[in-house]
Amino acid sequence: MFSYIFLVSNPYPTFFGRQGAHPVDLEIDGPDRQPRLVTFFRLILAIPAFVIAYVFLIGMFVVALVGWFVALVIGRMPKGMRDLSAYCLRYETQTNAYLMILTSRYPSFAGNSKS
Repeated sequence: MFSYIFLVSNPYPTFFGRQGAHPVDLEIDGPDRQPRLVTFFRLILAIPAFVIAYVFLIGMFVVALVGWFVALVIGRMPKGMRDLSAYCLRYETQTNAYLMILTSRYPSFAGNSKS
């Protein structure tokens, strides 16, 4: 839904949950054994990533606001602005997945999250 709110994807997301039904899908790996010590200190370890994700959230808001006015003029969201918002959304999703103990992988700036 955030992809729709921040103008990253065009169609409103459906609630059926079918794979590939929406242009922006979240894929989470299956359960994996997580180290207990890292899991215990996860909140402390996630503070830098959370701060960066918050800055990216503000950036996504600004890009969506400016992009909305640009889309009024040219009739579409510019690809660069859409890609920047998608990059920020990807990092924020990785951070939230790390905080909610869905993955032990620390959030990454890499474009491909499967590393």
